[in-house]
Amino acid sequence: MSTIKADNIANRTGSLTKATSSIIWGSAAAWVVFNGTTNVGGNCDVLNSHNVSSVSDLGVGEYQINFSSALASPDYCVTGMPQRSGTNDDVNIAIKFGTTPTTTALRIAARTSSSGATQDPSRVCVAVFVS
Repeated sequence: MSTIKADNIANRTGSLTKATSSIIWGSAAAWVVFNGTTNVGGNCDVLNSHNVSSVSDLGVGEYQINFSSALASPDYCVTGMPQRSGTNDDVNIAIKFGTTPTTTALRIAARTSSSGATQDPSRVCVAVFVS
């Protein structure tokens, strides 16, 4: 088996390039799965991740995802999904109101869809995409 070692890969014309680290780990610049109900030393229990150093617990339903390596731009796309056990109420996550995403961290909030009250989901999955 052969190994190709390169920092970047480009299309045939060279007009589009992508860091090979992004290709190796998938197209997400960062992603994390964490337990929003745990708080050990101010951090949530990270179950699995790529390019995430920690998830800070900022209070009920409020978290800060800290990136291991800074992203190329603060203008990234975020998608996520929480899971809450023991209740019939749906939970949504969003970028925390009043905060601005940065290249090193992202603040999110988890709220019930019926009342808008903050909640700690048992499982939170977040992926970040940036070009």
